[in-house]
Amino acid sequence: MLILLWMVACGEKDTDVDNPLIIDADSDGFLSDVDCNDDDASINPGANEICDGVDNDCDELIDNDDDSLEADAWYPDLDADGFGAGEAVYSCDSVDGHVDNMEDCDDADAAFSPDAEEVCDGVDNDCDGLIDDEDEIDPNLLFEAYVDSDGDGFGDPSTVFFACETPDGAVDIGEDCDDTDASTYPDAAEQCDGLDNDCDALIDEQELGTAQCDECTDEVLPSTTGAISASTLSGDDVTTSCSVGGTSDYVYRWLAPATGTYTFWSEAETIAVWQDCGTTELSCAVSGVAPANTTVDVIEGETYQIVVEGVEGALSGVDIWTTEELACDDGVDDDNDGLFDCDDEDDCWFNVDCGASQCPNYSLVSTVDYVTPLEGDNILEMPLAPFGDDDAASCFANNGSDLTFSYLAESDGCAQIFVHSDSLDVQIAAYESCGGSEIECNAGSTVATDRYMTTYGAYVPLQLTNGVEFIVSVNAQTVSSSDTFELSIVHNPEVTCDGVILQ
Repeated sequence: MLILLWMVACGEKDTDVDNPLIIDADSDGFLSDVDCNDDDASINPGANEICDGVDNDCDELIDNDDDSLEADAWYPDLDADGFGAGEAVYSCDSVDGHVDNMEDCDDADAAFSPDAEEVCDGVDNDCDGLIDDEDEIDPNLLFEAYVDSDGDGFGDPSTVFFACETPDGAVDIGEDCDDTDASTYPDAAEQCDGLDNDCDALIDEQELGTAQCDECTDEVLPSTTGAISASTLSGDDVTTSCSVGGTSDYVYRWLAPATGTYTFWSEAETIAVWQDCGTTELSCAVSGVAPANTTVDVIEGETYQIVVEGVEGALSGVDIWTTEELACDDGVDDDNDGLFDCDDEDDCWFNVDCGASQCPNYSLVSTVDYVTPLEGDNILEMPLAPFGDDDAASCFANNGSDLTFSYLAESDGCAQIFVHSDSLDVQIAAYESCGGSEIECNAGSTVATDRYMTTYGAYVPLQLTNGVEFIVSVNAQTVSSSDTFELSIVHNPEVTCDGVILQ
């Protein structure tokens, strides 16, 4: 105040009284005469222009209008696959034809990107720098390969790996039983050396017509059942306990596939079974009015010699079978009835290996007697009372009785299967096979009740394939032993269940 009074008194005049004071109010190092917002330390001539709608560096240019803008980078996406490459454009806003990444390894082809699936084609499809089987790749696109250490063209099955191409030192067949010996592989010549040269699980067996290594066998049989071989009798090499003097013979070697009781049969005059190479005769039989046959208890994995005797030069075969299916999961028709494993209803339908709950009841099989194709209305009427609750189909009521039967398709087409009753609240299910997957289950349908004018009814359409056997199961809460249901099947071979006309 004293200074001002002095200036007035001395005649001094303030020529800048309309200008504000020049200060640095926000302490950002820039005075207010150059700082365009001296109340905000982030705004000054030395600041970086950013995307915020403000002139951050005080050059009167805002955001995209300012060449010094620090903005997001946008990269050309020429193939429109969501991944870019090339020189970036910087902008606060998205740019047409550009994306915010530069991860594309081939921006001219949409088949190449980080989202692409790596395939066997010699290029990096997913842009991770790895090509084909160097990368994680769907095993279904790869080939099985096996290390072939001995160079015999067959690999060690325990060395399996997957690759786009089979590399040197590997092969695509893994069936070598000794990958350290180039003379041992499938189809190699069997030598009399105590080894399995041809990898067939038989040792020292020779081709038919050549001498066998054990000197007491003319032919090695496969370890199976059925009508196995027929050979010409020649020479009298073995004397059996029941043989007729002067007969010729033929000797087979056989490995028992399963433990059980087997019948050995031949049209020859005599058949005998020996333990190992003629050490102990187990049984001998002479033909009478029928071909010679004998029954022997055998043990799985043990070797037996089968001797057939007859007239010199006669053709005599050998058949081997059991009285029942000994194993329900070995792929062998042990009893030679043409039915394998779980398809053998007498022996395996109720075996633990065969999903017994979905297999036909014996009484129903006997009643229907496999009439196929079942066709027409009211083909079957019977009660549920004698049967238990075996089948847990998805729509069946708890604690109900159920009865199951098989249906063999004699053509393609559609089978409409109805179950109906006035006294039983019935449900119906269909399966792919005995122990197979459920195809459809229905707990009630007006399609059935309206058609047959009954109180209860259920219905399933069954798409048929010629020669395929299906399983159908009926379930209900049994009220009285006299309550019955009726089953009807209408088979149309000309259309599918979707109404498509078959050619």
